[in-house]
Amino acid sequence: MENESYASFSVTVRASFFYTLEWAMSVVDIREKFLLPPKDTIRICEQLGIKHPMDMKKRQPKIMWTDFLIDVRIDDTVKLVAVAVIPEGQLKKKREIEKLEIQRMFWCEKGIEFSIATQKQIPPALVSNIAWVHKVLHLKDIKGLDETLLWEIELILFEALGNSHQAFPKVAKQVDDVFKLRHGTCLWIIRHLIANRIWTIDMMVKKDFSKVLQVKRNENLQQVRGIELKNYAHFELRYRVD
Repeated sequence: MENESYASFSVTVRASFFYTLEWAMSVVDIREKFLLPPKDTIRICEQLGIKHPMDMKKRQPKIMWTDFLIDVRIDDTVKLVAVAVIPEGQLKKKREIEKLEIQRMFWCEKGIEFSIATQKQIPPALVSNIAWVHKVLHLKDIKGLDETLLWEIELILFEALGNSHQAFPKVAKQVDDVFKLRHGTCLWIIRHLIANRIWTIDMMVKKDFSKVLQVKRNENLQQVRGIELKNYAHFELRYRVD
């Protein structure tokens, strides 16, 4: 049961980190579960004098991987960063540190930065907000709404949210009624506009459906694409195997 709970928590941490990568505009490309060649990891284990992870059922070495290999744009260059995502509590376990060290040495040999991230570096409010807008990027996903109508609604909806002291879902419902839309449509539009960075909110503050929503309209969308991957991928490996 404990292993199942740990596995579930690990998946949650990795999924949360993936959301932050997708949202960060400095991230150019994301590769998940990047497999490491066994011949390299076995050799590294021999150098370190530690046991290689084994598949006990198949009686052979397990294929190791790094959770994410990402391309990060820094100024005018693109840099590769390998990131292992792990629950903070696992960093107290010698075996987990050994497995991280295997990965670190593998990427060091390739000349690629290796970092770790835990739930402590993943802001819950940011993840919650990204998850809220994540699946509404495309206009085609909602019936009866085209670009012309979208922009007509955007004008009224933006004004209504800015002038109201009511909870934003209630304001959205009122605009639904103005345009004779199915209830929930304008709430979807709010998410869509934020997801596409046409509107911005403070993503580090968790949305509250019982309050007003402070939104800003981006006048220059080219400048909006500058959100940086700040604290989510650049972490020194803090633990070494002596």
